[in-house]
Amino acid sequence: MSDIPHFDGRAAFLLRTQRFMDRLTEQLDRALAARGLSITVQQAGCVQALFHAGPASLARLAAELGISHQLVSHRINGLVRLGHVETSPDPQDARKRVVSLTVSGRDQAECLQPFLDGLDAAYADLFSEIGVDLNTAVEAATQGLSTRPVLDRMSGVLAAPV
Repeated sequence: MSDIPHFDGRAAFLLRTQRFMDRLTEQLDRALAARGLSITVQQAGCVQALFHAGPASLARLAAELGISHQLVSHRINGLVRLGHVETSPDPQDARKRVVSLTVSGRDQAECLQPFLDGLDAAYADLFSEIGVDLNTAVEAATQGLSTRPVLDRMSGVLAAPV
């Protein structure tokens, strides 16, 4: 264990969660590449949304994925560089861009579908092994933080600002 205060306790939960996310992201990127996909796990949500919902604005994608507009823009830019998506002016509002899959993007999306089925099974196996459905636990924790943020949960623990 660590000699650094709080690294072994709950206070380092975010650190451990980030390590888990980094490991999972790296393993999923390798798994995607092993299946012949050129997208990253970070880009897969955008590809999946466009595949099933059709062309969309960055704002709509951000809302659908529950992430920031800036993060969606970064991911879409990577997909544009790969040739998997293209953008065009929105016919209703020239200030906006509409993102759509290209032929190669559709090919990626079609290959992604069986990968996601396998990923679902892999998660079921992992969750069974550890005895915790992390999907349900993370959703519950996210909802809990929406209802009552960390700062509120720390009241009475932290000294008042000077």
